[in-house]
Amino acid sequence: MAKRNKFFKPALSVAQQVLAMASTYEGRFRVSFDRNHCVNWTGTVVPCGLGKQYQVRIVYPFRRRPEVWVVRPAIGHYENGKKVPHTFADGSICLHLHEQWNPAVSIAATIIPWLSRWLYHFEVWQAIDEWLGGGHEPSGGKH
Repeated sequence: MAKRNKFFKPALSVAQQVLAMASTYEGRFRVSFDRNHCVNWTGTVVPCGLGKQYQVRIVYPFRRRPEVWVVRPAIGHYENGKKVPHTFADGSICLHLHEQWNPAVSIAATIIPWLSRWLYHFEVWQAIDEWLGGGHEPSGGKH
């Protein structure tokens, strides 16, 4: 019998991810499923008490990195002729380095707080034209 690596954490199931989102953000996100075996959440995020309210869409292709878009007010790859920092070519948001997220961690505990922090820094960037959120720009246009 093969030994299991005691440091390996198995992926959270779709049900576990959905339940974590529902219990952590009760009533703030609507969940749906599509034919491509993806979980989709739409809901609102407010980066700080006095900030704007953003409608967001999160697509989770099971066991792959969640993809996040700000739907309203729409944030794309470019705004006012300038590239929006930490975005991919399709307008989705770059929230973390590849190795910082894996399917064994909760989307509710990572992606949503990271998105809230990104939105805060986005608002600061809009005001002062400087990204103060640190991080690394995504290379190429791929996720």
